[in-house]
Amino acid sequence: KLTVEEKDDLLSDASTRIQEREDTIEEKDVTIAEQQRTIGKRNGTIESQRVAIEKANVKVEQKKAAIAKANRKIQQQQEALSDAQIQIKTRDDRIQLLQQERARGAIMTTEPCPQLQATEAALSEARNQIKQRDEQIRCLEQRQEAAAPVAKKQKITRDFMERFLAFRSFVEILLVWKRSAYSKNHDWCLRIKRSEVVSSVLGAFMTKTGVFPLVKTTRVTFLNAQNEDEGGIDNGGLSRELFTSFFEEVQHPDHGLFESFQDGKSIIPQAGTHIMENFAAFGKVVCRCIVNDEPLGISLGPLFMDILMGMEDRRPFSTPSHALSTLEAYDPNLAFRWKKLMNDNEEAIHAAGLEPSYFSPEEDETTLVTKQTIGRYIMKGAKYKLLDSRRDCWMRIRKGFSEQIDLQHHLALFSVDELSNLVCGIDEISCTDMLENIEWPWLKGDYSESPHMLKVMRFLYDILSNEALFNARDRKNLLQFCTSLKVLPYAGLDPKISIHYSGSSDSDRLPHAQTCTRELFIPVYSTTEQLLEKLKYACDNGSFGFAQD
Repeated sequence: KLTVEEKDDLLSDASTRIQEREDTIEEKDVTIAEQQRTIGKRNGTIESQRVAIEKANVKVEQKKAAIAKANRKIQQQQEALSDAQIQIKTRDDRIQLLQQERARGAIMTTEPCPQLQATEAALSEARNQIKQRDEQIRCLEQRQEAAAPVAKKQKITRDFMERFLAFRSFVEILLVWKRSAYSKNHDWCLRIKRSEVVSSVLGAFMTKTGVFPLVKTTRVTFLNAQNEDEGGIDNGGLSRELFTSFFEEVQHPDHGLFESFQDGKSIIPQAGTHIMENFAAFGKVVCRCIVNDEPLGISLGPLFMDILMGMEDRRPFSTPSHALSTLEAYDPNLAFRWKKLMNDNEEAIHAAGLEPSYFSPEEDETTLVTKQTIGRYIMKGAKYKLLDSRRDCWMRIRKGFSEQIDLQHHLALFSVDELSNLVCGIDEISCTDMLENIEWPWLKGDYSESPHMLKVMRFLYDILSNEALFNARDRKNLLQFCTSLKVLPYAGLDPKISIHYSGSSDSDRLPHAQTCTRELFIPVYSTTEQLLEKLKYACDNGSFGFAQD
């Protein structure tokens, strides 16, 4: 039997254990509530993304419906045109019969024939109707051609944007983690002479080790010929100008890094060069620009993209067609000759008397090339010319690119063409591209600007919409004038170019820009012609001080 004290102790212990269990249950309830809130937030995000995708799908379906409607209308117009042509043929036959009767003297009067006049008038009216219908059909066909690429582009862009945003999210998280090792106020300050941009940039990336030059904010100060500061505060614009100038100049053969073949659109490392450390520094510069979402502005070709993804020994030379396609980007003349050879018949190939060494010096076989073997030798020849003879240079570039931040597997999210556009940017800027990358206040329902300034913005919109007034070269100059970029990022500008009143109504003043914030300041001009003249002059001479940072 237990005493009263022992019973009290047991009850006390039981109460304590019950209280502990209740506390544990309460903590678990709190944890479950937090998890439910987190799940709710994630569900909300997923639902928002689903709604956005559904809206995009609805827009695509609307485009398809519009195209189908246009097709039906064109078909109706074509049927009407066919009927009108039949009527014209009938009336032509009647006119011909009347003319034959008149020639035979069946109609002996010199008075005009009312029947013939009525027929000719009806014929003229029918021809005018056919002309109008032809013009309507032409307009509808143009709309159809314009609508079809837009729908396709939206579909491609939506699919690309999902992968692009996933890639950028990873990069941003990586940047936060890498930058946490350095002081927040510790920026990378560069003093660069404009006459020595390539050597200065490569030297800076060679001497600055670790991940620091890839993730830290760059502050650039340009020096003139007298080694004096040019002035200006770099909040992003001068850095973009520096790397734009670097990639524009580094492709020149005088620097001993890259070369290009005749009529080739893409550059390639020089074979036999001994400046290997510069290639590693070049790879770091490319990594820095991709991390900061800044296009390079030069064409590096499909092989360069495969090098970044580690696919150089597989995809670009896996088949004769792939090898010729890769070769065409660098040496189109040689690719044309080899493609012609591959399409020749057996007799023509035999008559050429080609040995394997013609395609690659590494081949020591003495047997002649045949129709059955020419594809294999073309693959070997293209691989030797573009990859094997320059492999050390390519590997140094990839080493510099992935030494501190390895993006190889994440870049594999994209096709070669998508990655090329993502890394190098869009060189051909259309009127639509330019208009879409400018903030037009009326598209957001913002009419807070003065009526005079809104009128000038309308002038600018009309100018940029007219290919005859503002051509592709002018659009590239305007882009560089406002952003320091020579090419358009594949995903578009973020932020876009904004337009503001410059604070002057003097029509002799020129527009100016702030490249850091991508702002274009325009005086109030009274006519479209004034704005066109001043804008072109400012953009053509932007490097002489009209573009302000």
